[in-house]
Amino acid sequence: QLYLSQQLQLIFYYGYTHDKINYRSLVSYIKQRTWMGKNLSRINSGGEKQTYNWLSLLGPAILELFSALEVSFKLGKKPINLVLALDSLTLKFEGLLRDFSRLAGAETIINAKNIIREMFIEELLETKQIQEFFSEDDRMLFRYVFVSKYGLNLRNQIAHCFLRPRQYDIDKVLLVLVAILRLGKYTINTNNVVA
Repeated sequence: QLYLSQQLQLIFYYGYTHDKINYRSLVSYIKQRTWMGKNLSRINSGGEKQTYNWLSLLGPAILELFSALEVSFKLGKKPINLVLALDSLTLKFEGLLRDFSRLAGAETIINAKNIIREMFIEELLETKQIQEFFSEDDRMLFRYVFVSKYGLNLRNQIAHCFLRPRQYDIDKVLLVLVAILRLGKYTINTNNVVA
């Protein structure tokens, strides 16, 4: 974990300070090179077709991240406030994974004790279809960052407000961002998913 965090920080810091990674370049990458930048559609409970795009949900958090970095790096303001960026990106990952699973034809609903509900993130990651789509490295990263028994448990920590202000650090934000980008490397062709 320590090695990965240091490497991510060095890469990100270099890219940011040399204007290789910024809000525009990251949003452009997501839009042009990932399924998250494509328009998707879904039939709502009223039978109407809804068209949406994940970039419209990720964009504000990415903008907030780079705004916070701007204040920190260029104006020297410390500590950096990453609450909004980390909260939003972490919770959006679960939605991205669920939508990816649905579009890939995997089950996202479970009947538990006669109660039909959406699968939790750890249940989605354990489905046979998802295990076949993602590489072991990607599944390990997703479990480490988001699921309790494997690592940081960020999804639970954030959803239940267990993190305190000092715990919102750049390491966590970068890990979530990397997880989102790793999920985005898979492409969806109609109902098929290809790595």
